[in-house]
Amino acid sequence: MVTKTQKDKKVTRADVARKAGVSSTTVAYVMNPPPGVKIREATKIKVLAAAKALGYSTNFSARSMKRGKTELVGILTPEPASQFHPFYAQMLQGIYDAAAESDYHFLSLSMDRRDKTKRCLRENYVDGVIVIQSDGHLDSLQDVLDQQLPVVTLNFQHDLPVPQISMDYEAAMRQAVDELQGQGAGKILFVHGSWESQPVERYRSVFSGKAQPGVKMETLGIERYALEPEQISRLLAQGWGGLIVDGYELAREIAYHADYRKKRKRPPLAVFSESLHPAPLGASVTILQSQPQRSGQLAWQELLNLLNGKATRETGHSIPFLTRTPEI
Repeated sequence: MVTKTQKDKKVTRADVARKAGVSSTTVAYVMNPPPGVKIREATKIKVLAAAKALGYSTNFSARSMKRGKTELVGILTPEPASQFHPFYAQMLQGIYDAAAESDYHFLSLSMDRRDKTKRCLRENYVDGVIVIQSDGHLDSLQDVLDQQLPVVTLNFQHDLPVPQISMDYEAAMRQAVDELQGQGAGKILFVHGSWESQPVERYRSVFSGKAQPGVKMETLGIERYALEPEQISRLLAQGWGGLIVDGYELAREIAYHADYRKKRKRPPLAVFSESLHPAPLGASVTILQSQPQRSGQLAWQELLNLLNGKATRETGHSIPFLTRTPEI
């Protein structure tokens, strides 16, 4: 038990050493193990028990100065609210899971608070940064590079020579078109959110300029990412041979209001889904599931290689979509 007198007095490493019956150096090695130094398990237990009894803890700032690193990694997102979107949340979960056994912790940074973020970078708050989906705005990424910090980008493409982890949106679109063509679709509509984003542009790039052989393709941006029932009815009455829908929730609205579960003729759907466990939408609905969690895991592995001075890939690492056709 820690007494009142002990609480009032700052406990030192020497105090722990005396209580544990070891040297101060041994205490330092137990509390902050240097590479290549092994401490007997019995000694470690004895030192940690003494530290707990005395209320001793290491000083983070002093340890950071000594080791030349903070053991903090920045996660730079477009805005703070992005972290609560299911897609980003899965990316972050992948990063956190992959880093669970490491000594690193994470600091949230935001592109829409650039001055604050630049100050954190300039003052060496972090040892490295993972930059998530900047939609082509490279200023924030350049801020990291200006400080010569290890950096990995997640889910956007650019020409800067840093490791890139991204979903393979182009391959997913080609796969969706092939799937609908295989079901006889010659006239295909791509339905997506009305805002401009790099993923949507990468989807559209597959058929921009010229359509796939034998296929006529058009796009439709949806305001608020939702369709009213009467809009869905008009859409299906326009004679589309197939629909490609970006977003499971939007596809679910279409499938529900058009009764895709019933045995009636409907244009086949191909859906780009971010949902971890998509429910079946109908027999003629193919779900292509992105892997944001997997991309987060790979981003951490690449950054950890950089932090440890190991070689990394500077070209893109593309994560495929998984085909899901759940039984009804």
